Amino acid sequence: MDTTVRVPEVYRDNRQRFIDKLNDDSVCVIFSGMPYRKSADALYPFFADRNFFYLTGIEQEGSALVILKKAGKVLRLTLCIRTADKNSERWNGVLLSERLASAISGIYDIAHSECLDAIIRDVLTDFSGIMYLDLNCSVTSNVWLSNILEKEHPHILRSDLQSIFSGLRAIKSDHEIEMMRKAIEITGKGIEAIYRNIKPGMREYQAAAIFQYVLAMNGAGEPSFDTIVAAGSNFNYLHYPQLSDVISDGDMVLLDVGVRWNGLCSDISRAFPVSGKFSEKQLAVYNAVRKCQEAAFEFIRPGVLIKEVNSLCRKTAADELIALGVIDVPDKIVNYYWHNVSHHLGLDVHDIVSRECVLEAGMVITVEPGIYIPEWNTGLRIEDDVLVTEDGCEILSAEIPREAREIEELIYG
Repeated sequence: MDTTVRVPEVYRDNRQRFIDKLNDDSVCVIFSGMPYRKSADALYPFFADRNFFYLTGIEQEGSALVILKKAGKVLRLTLCIRTADKNSERWNGVLLSERLASAISGIYDIAHSECLDAIIRDVLTDFSGIMYLDLNCSVTSNVWLSNILEKEHPHILRSDLQSIFSGLRAIKSDHEIEMMRKAIEITGKGIEAIYRNIKPGMREYQAAAIFQYVLAMNGAGEPSFDTIVAAGSNFNYLHYPQLSDVISDGDMVLLDVGVRWNGLCSDISRAFPVSGKFSEKQLAVYNAVRKCQEAAFEFIRPGVLIKEVNSLCRKTAADELIALGVIDVPDKIVNYYWHNVSHHLGLDVHDIVSRECVLEAGMVITVEPGIYIPEWNTGLRIEDDVLVTEDGCEILSAEIPREAREIEELIYG
């Protein structure tokens, strides 16, 4: 978790917008989740449900938020957290105190998780409204609560929260955009450190370690997703996981990296020759991808659909590859342009916002066209994060060197 101090006003505002979307006479229960077992008594690092975090700012396992709304008023707003246990804390570290949980979330009614069952049963007594659940969430507590409803309150209607959160999380607040700018800034520092320190003979995981070091030295404890460093022909695997191959002289290296800062994510891709000098074919592909990007930057504005951005980039890529003699007709672009150009970005790297919604000011999306030509042993994507504005878009990651000549200068030093 990063070191940024949580701002309770942010979560109060998020909750108010969320509560305004709930029907009158409704109950909502959202869980933070529990860590998954790795092996024996070892657990994977815990990562709180993003909708729970959006409403509370709390990252602690075993937490829950209970909201009861009637006649337009909130009759209960309770945050349940695990009870501090000195013996357990000796092994696993200090849990949130009630005071700190309240300071982070801005919620004053703090209860212990052991009381959750009694709280829910009390709320559901004589209740006949709607129970809101995050039905797409895999948290086991959802199953527990669903079983209670089926056995004891079958008359209570259940409604999924996903559509509410999708709408709310689509438009980023000023605070969220500020956090994303910080995440992007640190990401840029990590990328530039790789440019300056990578050498032929390194393994991909060593380059990834350079990025992780920069994150740690800048107060960001974790990347927003598993770092991708793909050298040579590994560009063929879009979510390349191994990071074990040797980086050879002449290789193109594809970076796909990001940072999570105060819950908000960055997602940036860059590609560069480890030798510091693009070959003729590498530069031709690089420039073609950049033209796709620039076409997207010019086109993105409120009212546009992501699929329209993708169609524009696909057409631009086809035109470029026809000019390069790689294909002879536009339909063959499907062999070289493998993925869509954009997704929403926020608390999740692939945020829950629907790709089918019309772009609005305040949305943050990626622009990541890619062209992959296996017969040239060259493939790459260039990815930047952009904020949709009232009349176009702002490239939030504009300061991260993107032009081929800039990258060559950085590597040559």
